[in-house]
Order: sequence, then structure tokens, then C-alpha cells
Amino acid sequence: MAAVAVMPYLLINIVWTFGLFIPTEQMGDASWRAINGATAVPSMVGILLARAFSRLWGERLPMKVIRLSDNNNRSVT
Repeated sequence: MAAVAVMPYLLINIVWTFGLFIPTEQMGDASWRAINGATAVPSMVGILLARAFSRLWGERLPMKVIRLSDNNNRSVT
């Protein structure tokens, strides 16, 4: 369900990155398009993590892949 919730945001980011259906003139600028492309990456990561947490194949992922940690490699709670 979490992956489905993020999909519209990801699709809008991808469409705006390619310069399609841009609501304002300013958002057609290259910097806005780069930001939309950059924010699409965390959306994709979120979708993949949501899928991993809800499927059996996610149990085989190394802990380093799914653990959120700070600079000292201590778990963030």
C-alpha cells in the first residue's frame, strides 16, 4: 500500500523532469527539472523498500541495505 501511495508523486516528478505538463513557466527551467529528477530517486527507494518489507525476498536483503544509520553506524531509533 505504501508503494501505491508514493506512485503518483513519483510519476509527477518523472513527467515534470522531462518537461511535460509543467504548470508554470518557472518550473520549465533546468534547475527545477533537475530538482524534480533528484527527488524522484528517494521516491523510487521508498517504493523498493516498501516492496522489500512486504515480500519474502526482502528478508534476504543484507541489513546494511535497509538499516537507517548515522555517521557512527549506530541504529537510529
